[in-house]
Amino acid sequence: MTPIELFLKPKFIRKILKHLVRTKPFRILNDRAYVSLDYIVNMGRKPNITSPETYNEKLIHSMLYDRRTEYKNLVDKIEVRNFVLSRIGEQYLIPVLGVFNEPEDIDFNSLPAQFVLKISSASGMSVICRDKKELNRRKVVSILQKWMKNDYYWKHREWAYKGLIPRIICEKYMVDESGYDLKDYKFFCFNGEVRMLMVAADRGDELKRNFYDVEFNSLKIMENEFSSKICKPINYEKMVDIAEKLASDLPHVRVDLYNVKGKIYFGEMTLYHKSGHEHWKPKEYDKILGKWFI
Repeated sequence: MTPIELFLKPKFIRKILKHLVRTKPFRILNDRAYVSLDYIVNMGRKPNITSPETYNEKLIHSMLYDRRTEYKNLVDKIEVRNFVLSRIGEQYLIPVLGVFNEPEDIDFNSLPAQFVLKISSASGMSVICRDKKELNRRKVVSILQKWMKNDYYWKHREWAYKGLIPRIICEKYMVDESGYDLKDYKFFCFNGEVRMLMVAADRGDELKRNFYDVEFNSLKIMENEFSSKICKPINYEKMVDIAEKLASDLPHVRVDLYNVKGKIYFGEMTLYHKSGHEHWKPKEYDKILGKWFI
């Protein structure tokens, strides 16, 4: 182990440092210095940014240097709908119940019993309402206010999020055949071609995920985390086709789709999977995906 790896081995040290680098004093660091430090704290080693080889390293290199203006529309949850509409059509978009500039603008009385609220300019910031009667509206407004004050860009310096205007999008609540969950089919696309996918679910309990090759054969990545077998969707080939249409002209993007009783819906476009901090198991997959990322 390197001295850095030995120092960061105790979990409590890494936990403290992860919190520390998120504080405002560290905003004085330029993007490259911050991204390097963030990587060291999360991964326990220094990244090779100058000559990246692994998938994680190429992702953070992209965060720093691939600054195509169209990326901003791809990560904005409202603007990306126009992109999806132009590429594959409106039928793949989850119905929108409302768009709000401020949490106080939300008229909860006009919303159905179930819905989902998301911050348009961030990732992972959503409120899932399964029963409006049980919803603490004041608490939800407070949470949304807090999220909207935080510029998501500062968390990992993912450039595409920089300067986005935060809004709230309210979407229709949806579940798949399970009746309580919605599996995410996350297609890893390189130069417009699906090379691998991840299926994620059970977010309410503990996130579980499986990895598959493009033929939907299970890959020994992170091992099998689901208690039951995930069946290949009947219209899986159509999902691959949709993912590739959305990913065309891009060096790399993860296209997230849902499949609700055979009907395919768009989820989101993810340019920086895990912010370049995926702990691949086995580790060689970091290099395997890195070779696909040209």
